[in-house]
Order: sequence, then structure tokens, then C-alpha cells
Amino acid sequence: MQGNSGNFILWGSNGAAYAAVVSPFSAPGNFVLWGSNGAAYSAQVNPASSTENFSLWGSNGAAYASSMVFGGEALVPLGTGTAELDLFLSMVPQAEEVTFDLELVMYEYGTANMQLEMQMFDPSFVDSNPLCWSVRVMLDAVDISDSLIGEVNVNAEEGLARVATFSMRPTGSVSVPTWVGKPVTIDFQQIDTDGNPLVSVRVFTGIVDIPQFDPTRDVVQFNCIDNLNGIVGQQPREALDQLIDGWWSPFVFEADANSLDYAQAQMLTVPKSLDLSPFQQLRVTDWAAKVTPDFTLTAADQVIDDSVSFEMANRSEIKNRVNLEMQYRFPRLRARRTGCSWSMPALTTIMCINLIGRFTIPTKQMVESAAAGLSGGGWHVLGIGYVEPPVSQFVCSPSVAWLCDQATAAVLAWAVGLTIARRWVQTVTEVYPLQVIAEASITALGEIEEDATIGMEVGASVFDFAGWEADLTRQPGPTYPIAVDHGGPPWPRVLAGDVVFWDSTGYGADFFQDMTDVPGYTRADQAYALETALNAAKTVILGSHRHSRLTCVAPLNPFVDLIHTVQVSTPRVTGKGKVAEISYSMNITAGKATMTVGLAISGVGAVGVQPEDPLDAPPVPPPPVYTPLIAQSGTTLFGADVSSTFPTPGIDVAPIGYIGNRVDTGHPSYDDSKAYIPEFRLQAPAIADELTQPLELEEDEVVYRVAVPEDTLVLTG
Repeated sequence: MQGNSGNFILWGSNGAAYAAVVSPFSAPGNFVLWGSNGAAYSAQVNPASSTENFSLWGSNGAAYASSMVFGGEALVPLGTGTAELDLFLSMVPQAEEVTFDLELVMYEYGTANMQLEMQMFDPSFVDSNPLCWSVRVMLDAVDISDSLIGEVNVNAEEGLARVATFSMRPTGSVSVPTWVGKPVTIDFQQIDTDGNPLVSVRVFTGIVDIPQFDPTRDVVQFNCIDNLNGIVGQQPREALDQLIDGWWSPFVFEADANSLDYAQAQMLTVPKSLDLSPFQQLRVTDWAAKVTPDFTLTAADQVIDDSVSFEMANRSEIKNRVNLEMQYRFPRLRARRTGCSWSMPALTTIMCINLIGRFTIPTKQMVESAAAGLSGGGWHVLGIGYVEPPVSQFVCSPSVAWLCDQATAAVLAWAVGLTIARRWVQTVTEVYPLQVIAEASITALGEIEEDATIGMEVGASVFDFAGWEADLTRQPGPTYPIAVDHGGPPWPRVLAGDVVFWDSTGYGADFFQDMTDVPGYTRADQAYALETALNAAKTVILGSHRHSRLTCVAPLNPFVDLIHTVQVSTPRVTGKGKVAEISYSMNITAGKATMTVGLAISGVGAVGVQPEDPLDAPPVPPPPVYTPLIAQSGTTLFGADVSSTFPTPGIDVAPIGYIGNRVDTGHPSYDDSKAYIPEFRLQAPAIADELTQPLELEEDEVVYRVAVPEDTLVLTG
């Protein structure tokens, strides 16, 4: 970290910068190691040994009893700047002698300033001497404790900014606006009977939010915040990922979220709370109460008479079932290579059986014009093959002359085969109906549900569908060759008695590919979005079951904080839960210091072990199977012949093939009123609607069970 003259702390969330290594090598006693602020992260804490209990408070409020390294291992040169490391060390002695070895290693040149404050105290002194206290308030690095009047209050609540209020009687002129944003620290101090400070415990670090001056009373009241949102908003996403370890998907939350919104979204997916420590350090704490409480408040000396109250959560606040639906919409790329063919009947059939002496034959130009018309339906003509008519010869018995010279036959088509291909995009929507439920709660309270829907779509902004359809070479595409060899001039010539049949086996099967591998929209992204939503649903259920509050007032113990589990034991109430809110009240005028502790009590009165399922995304549905229809063959129709055995009910019956006329006007059955306009028609094989129309696939419903923690609560009448 170069050119940084700000304070560094030992607790870090991003692991991005390390300029020094601080190593406590031994600790024969309990201690808490805290940094000074949350402005930068540039130290590595590595407790190497512990002959007694070792307590290092991390970002989640947990005490680590073994080696713990915060952040990463990358070292950033200190450069020529100044690095300041302020440490505050409070120890609870459990032996006659407590040692703490501290090593500071510099990796690069520069200036390093390290301030270490070390204090030892006996926590029993708080209980036995509740009135021996004072409060120290530092405003913009100036001690204003002697100017304080009335009460100093500090309020902290899970997930919210810590706030503090105090009043002072200023000396000299007052410029209220200059106080806005100035740093504030509040320390609760134990003092001996002579008023000498014994230990100072930080209860608030923040800034002035709103100063208010009362000229009538000559008093300035300060409303202060710990700037939780501001500090969170300055963190990079990588730091927040490491700190919160939650879930976040742009398909569940806002894709362009800033750091604050990003952190708040992640917190919706984990049963934890994000706030700042009294030293303004980011931390994440589990909601679950510890098995063994950190503090126990009893009626004997810790709980003020008649201060215990219990407020049950409203049923309307509870959720025990979340109906979740996810829609995953993506394009299914489809391609078909097929064909169509047509052939005149055998010459002997026409002349010897149907007795048509003279008739029209389509030209190759007519065929190519018809083929060009297929492009309007999105088809591409890959190749055309021809068989030319027989040349002049005698046929039938008795013999009939068939007259067609070579030059004429070269421009005519007796049979035609085409290979055509088409690409198209089918929209597929997979619908995943999911349920997240708390069975024990449903049994006790009935279903109390809420609905949630998320969507993920691979749209045209991430893939050029139109370009893919138009360009047969663009990938992804079929593995078989696009073109089919139809030969070329000179074209084969049919024999008088033959009928041409085209081989359609080389066209190839249908191709399809689901575009579920587009970066950012993959199956893995879809599964992660689903699991993000599932974890958010679980968090909704767990959070709604801890709205009940057990509250009591006790002499102020500055070490009780939001990270702790507290048990309250009185003749009528026994309860244990995590601290959800706490208020410190230091009344200077009355000489009274108390704390109001609110415990979150989770549970529905379930007995026994509740089942819980892993929140894994459902399996991917199997790929579709479809067999395309075989290639179509055309027909031939002749008009102007009322006695013809060829079908002549109308030209609509010949979507593929040739519509022509007999032209032997001298034949007795010739009727020019029955003549057709000669035309060659081509029509691509039909594609089933199930392959082109938007497709919605609803998957089987999956139910996930969640276990609601049961905190201790015993009420005695």
C-alpha cells in the first residue's frame, strides 16, 4: 500500500493489501485483538501458539482458537509512504503473568508507526462496581468529556448503522456546520473509587451526522452514525464476497448494483447480519445462537427488577413457505437439410397407356425460378439435379414416334431433385416450480406463504439470431456437409420406360442446439441463480421466525455486543438468543449506566430434529428427440384432356411438380377449356409447429425443507 498515511487495522475483509506481518507468538491468557478503524487493511495476524485460551475476533464476530490468517497472502510494497498501525489490546488475566509477544516485519522501505495500547481488567469489577464508571467522548480528536451534560446513548441493531447521541455545553463561539462529518469515538471507562481510569472500552466509532444547537439552553446535541453504508459502499465486490460469503446473481438482484446494494443483496441470502464493530470494523455475524452463551444475565445482580419483557412475533410477520418459480428462456437453434423431387411418368406410360401424343414439358428455367421462390420461406437451395427427356425414338406397339432433338432436350427437365436447407430459432422456456418450506412451522401455524419469481433470458443482445439463420456456415451448425453433389452437365437422360427415383438418404437428420452456453447465461449460471433464489427463500423463512424479542435492562457491560449470545435467567423467564439489538445509556447527571439487551428468539416450538434438504438446483431436462419427415416427391398434372387418367380436380393438389397441357389438338378428347397455364412448382417440406412455435416446458416441482432453529425460552407463571 503506497502513500497511505491512514491507520491500518488487523481485521480485513478484502485481503488486498499487506505491508506488514503482526505475529502474536504466545498468549497465556484470554485476549481480544482489535484494530483501530476500517480505513485500510494491511496486516496479517498469525497466532503461532496459545498456552491458554486465545480469542481473535474476526469479521463474523467469532472467536478463533487456532491459527487464523485474515485475507490473502499477497504482499503489497509499502513504498515511500507512511504506514500507521494502531492496536488496542484488552486482556482478561487468567494467570499471575500474561505475556504477549508482537513482531512487526517491514517488507519494503518507508516509515512505519505502530501504537500499541494494552490494558488488563477484571470483568467481575463491572458487576461488583456498577457505579464506578465514566465516559470519554472524543470529537475530532478533542476530548470533550468534561463538557458533556445529560445522557450519552449508543444504539446498535443487526444490519443497521450504530447511532450515538450526546449533548455538550460548548465554550466560546459555535460553528455548527463545521462539526458535520467529524470523527467521534465513545469509550466506556471503569474507574476506581478515586476516579482514576482502570480500563477504557470502545462502544462507538463514527462521525457526526446532525449537530443541533439550542441557543436557549446553550447546548449542542450531536446525532452520530458509524457510517455503515458509507464504509460498505467503498468496498470492492471481491472484499464483500470474502466478508459475506453469500449468494448473488444478476438474474435475482439488480445487475448494475453498487457496492452497498451488492452487499445488501448478498445479505438476503445468508442467515447473518452485517454491521460495524465499536471500532468501525466491518463484520458479519451468524444469526444462530451459540450453544454456550457468551454472557449470562441473572436476576441476582445483572438484571434490573421488572425489566424483563417478551414480545411474540405477529403471525403475519412469519413466512414458512416460499413458492419460487424460475423461468429460463433461451433460443433453440434448429437446422434442417432436406429436399424435394419430381419426375415425369415413364414416356411409355404417357404415350402408350394414356394416349397423350403431344404434351408440354417444363424447362430448366421454370424449375430454377420455382427454386428461387423457396428463399421467401427462409430456405436455401444447396443444389439442383436434372434428368433430361429421351431423344427422338419409336415407342408403343403399334409404334408411335416420339420426337425430341438433342438441343430441345438440353433445355428441358424430365426429372428434378433439389437439396434445400433452412435454419430457424425456436424460443424455449423452462419453468421450474420450487417450494421452500419449514415443515415444523407449517404444522404449528398453518401455511403462511409468499411468492417469488425470477427470470433469465438469452436474448438477441447476446446472440445474433438473424445472422445465424442467414449464414449457413456460421457456427454452431450441423456436422454434416452443407452441400449434396447433384452432378452437372451433361445431365443424364431417361430411358423411355423408366421412372426416375431420387435418393433422399443423404439429406441428413435435423440439427439443434440449445444456446445455454453463452457466457453469463450458461446452465451453470442458471443453476447458480436458482440456488441464489433458494438461499434467499431460506433466509426469508429463518429471518421471519426470529422476530420474537426477549428484552431486559442490566447494568452496562460494554463487552456485550451484537456478536454475542446472551442467556437471561430470572425466576419467571429463562431465554437464550443472539443479541439482535443493544442500547447503552450513560446518564452523567444521574450517575447511572445501563444497557438494554434485545435477544432474537427463534423457533416454533418444534420437538426433535427437523429435516433439512440441500439447496441444490434441479437437474437439467433431457434433450428433445424428433425424427423429421422424409423428403417429398412431386406429381404431374395435364390439362385440356377430359378423359385423362391423371388427377385433374384442381391445381391445388400439386404443391410440388409440373402442371402442363396436352397439345395434340386433333385428339377427340381434347378440350381447350380444360387447359392449364403451364407452371412448375416447388414447396419445401412442412416443419411441424412443435418445432417452430415457442415452447414452454414445465419441470417437476421440487420441495426443499428448512429447519428453523429452536432457541431456549421458558416462561414460568
